[in-house]
Amino acid sequence: MAGIVVDCHSHIFNAEDIPIDGFLKRRMPVPSLLTGVFSGPLDRLASWRAPGEEEAARLLVLIRNALDGLEAAPEATRPEIVSDAELDTRLVQYLSVARTVPDEGRPVVPEAAGAPEDMIEKLIAGAAPEQLAELDEWLGEEPAEEGLEGLVDLRRKAAALREGARRLRDALTLITQPRHVVAARLAETYDEARLFVPALVDFDRTARDEPSTPVAQQIAIHSLVAKLSVVGGIPGARDVRIHPFAAFCPYREVETSELAGWDVGSGEPCPYVPYGDPVAKDPLDRFMPGMRFDPGRARPLRKPTGPWASARLDLRGVTRSLDLVRHAIELGGFLGVKLYPPSGFLPIGNVFRFGERVGAPLDAALRALYRYCEDMEVPILTHASHSNGFQDGYDDLASPAGWAQVLREYAGLRLCFGHFGHLYGVAAGEPVPRADSWPMRYLALMDEHEHVYADVGCSRYAFDAAYRRRFDAFLGAILGSSAGAGAGVDEVEAKRRRRLMFGSDYWMNTLDGKPAEALNEFSRGIERQFGAETVEQFRGGNALRWLGLTDEKDQIDPESRSHRRLVDFYGEQPLPDWLRAR
Repeated sequence: MAGIVVDCHSHIFNAEDIPIDGFLKRRMPVPSLLTGVFSGPLDRLASWRAPGEEEAARLLVLIRNALDGLEAAPEATRPEIVSDAELDTRLVQYLSVARTVPDEGRPVVPEAAGAPEDMIEKLIAGAAPEQLAELDEWLGEEPAEEGLEGLVDLRRKAAALREGARRLRDALTLITQPRHVVAARLAETYDEARLFVPALVDFDRTARDEPSTPVAQQIAIHSLVAKLSVVGGIPGARDVRIHPFAAFCPYREVETSELAGWDVGSGEPCPYVPYGDPVAKDPLDRFMPGMRFDPGRARPLRKPTGPWASARLDLRGVTRSLDLVRHAIELGGFLGVKLYPPSGFLPIGNVFRFGERVGAPLDAALRALYRYCEDMEVPILTHASHSNGFQDGYDDLASPAGWAQVLREYAGLRLCFGHFGHLYGVAAGEPVPRADSWPMRYLALMDEHEHVYADVGCSRYAFDAAYRRRFDAFLGAILGSSAGAGAGVDEVEAKRRRRLMFGSDYWMNTLDGKPAEALNEFSRGIERQFGAETVEQFRGGNALRWLGLTDEKDQIDPESRSHRRLVDFYGEQPLPDWLRAR
């Protein structure tokens, strides 16, 4: 379908939905110069416990108001977790302590106290060169010109530090807002987009920490955000629709199913009953190689009851990760599933990485998910960048090698490689990217399989000129050099142009700077190199196809399972143009 803009990879979860100590403190990509500055505010976030049910009740009111024709006004937001003045004070205090006399361990404080900016300039002069280089890289700052020294360079570095601190402060303030307010900020940031596909995460087991809102309740709340969008109730964004991705955690599935008691070395068959009635334990429902998902044999889900405006998911007592996913997809207005291998698992083959006792149950849980997603045409978004590993070495868990094995077994999966490898292994200046680089290995899987795509979420493209040049060269090497779709573009390149998608990775990309420029910068760069047709597909057409909402001719497909599930979720409410079959 022509013209629609889709953000296929974003986030509207807030601080209640993530384990602060287990994830945010350890995994936010923050330069070391800023780490200590925000220890206090992060502790404040960790103790923030606004009840999730409070937002659910508010969402039900907003849904009813929208049905009555009342447009939601922007809500009063929580105050900044750190004011500008406090932020400057923290910077001065932290840098003062960080600079010590080597022999005596005493803080070095400027001789004459002055304005915070003056003190920061004086203190930053003592920062280690590698710390300053790390900060510049995070901010996308070009290295200082040769000969730029003294006060001018000092002020540049101090300004960069303050900019980084404010950027992090603003991100932390954003995620203390209610989810539908975060959704409104997302829609405001990318005001051309009409469909957002925000992904949830489930890190409870792997981060060894719990969010303040349990995962089941998160799904119920985000389903209400989706319903609010159906009636045009996202504040300031009446035409925007939000249909999330539910997170699947194989560790949760193992711990809450028959897999928890499986003695792998006993020689007994796997007792896992992924889809059927776990009480009856019919042999036909037991996990086995090649099993299919049969909706007629699957255990029934608890359908929302009552009028559409007040009907909501009831997930009380639902503990299995696969059951949570099924409720979200089949009843809750969710479009797909999010996987995060660097949190502690391979896409498949965990036996070889973690041993049979741990790995065999993980692989069984993941195979049950893949079979469900393939049979029910449910898209999967996976973190596909060498980053954010929860332990040393876990960055490698997102490797293309694992996904090659998955696709050998489940060739029909609708799969998106989030971040497209971030040029990991692609050297600057190479005319032809190395075949063993992650993007090229993901690309080989995209070439081979019908429904495999990639997105550019959280890219440095918008704010880092050097990276932009590298990425443009990479795209030129894989998509061809012609700006048109005809002469000069071979069949493989034409296919690849229909597999790359825009994804922002909002709100995570607010940490990197210039998040609002991501769509425009990519659009300009792709249109300049490859023409209007390719950029239109990148901005939305490819995403609709990956999601299963349009066919290979870019026509709305009313027979697809994704289309039918969303139409059922909308009930009697009007369908948006991108969902309305003609």
